[in-house]
Amino acid sequence: VLSWDGETYVDAWTANPAWVFYDLLTKARYGLGEFVSTAQVDLANFVEIAKHCDERLAKDDSSFEKRYRMDVVLDSSHTALDAIIQLCATFRAWVFYSQGAIKLKIDKPESPVQLFGMGNIIEGSFKQAWKSMKEVPNVIEVQYLDAVKDYEQEIVAKADESSLEISPMRKKQVRVFTTSLSRALREARYALNLAKYIHRSITFKASIDAIACQAGDVIS
Repeated sequence: VLSWDGETYVDAWTANPAWVFYDLLTKARYGLGEFVSTAQVDLANFVEIAKHCDERLAKDDSSFEKRYRMDVVLDSSHTALDAIIQLCATFRAWVFYSQGAIKLKIDKPESPVQLFGMGNIIEGSFKQAWKSMKEVPNVIEVQYLDAVKDYEQEIVAKADESSLEISPMRKKQVRVFTTSLSRALREARYALNLAKYIHRSITFKASIDAIACQAGDVIS
């Protein structure tokens, strides 16, 4: 079980995405350290995300691997925003600024933090929209660099067999920054589930006094 005393830090090599991202934010030589200080980063939030990334998951061969690791080489110039988006994508996260600190949010199961209804939604502002079937892929192809094959580019696919039985093939390709086949397959399943089950978007307005949540929180 991972634990932390809340005070002790060490400088060490890591492939944990949360700490690699922290390093990029705070180092002046190759990151954003001239503009972002350690005091501007919510360390407790980063510790929580780092623990989630380090949790072990079972692989098909009965061995284990960490949920996420950073297998990326930044060997060319990027804008800060592009680099942030690329790195966050490796562990299903996004970054935002709230309560005076930089925070991370990661896509994982969570309990709702707030309920919205007729009492706190501004009248007439509630809208919802659905995807068309043409926008929902039923085959996901994932491109990745395979460490076992000397980092050659490989493609793995995951299909929604029930959809293919009644609908034409709708293929989507995604690129994942990983060197592991098992991780690429996990991301293919994840992308397929997103496409299949996240098919509705909702927007509404609420007054500032009615909002007790922040970006990325789960709501009801």
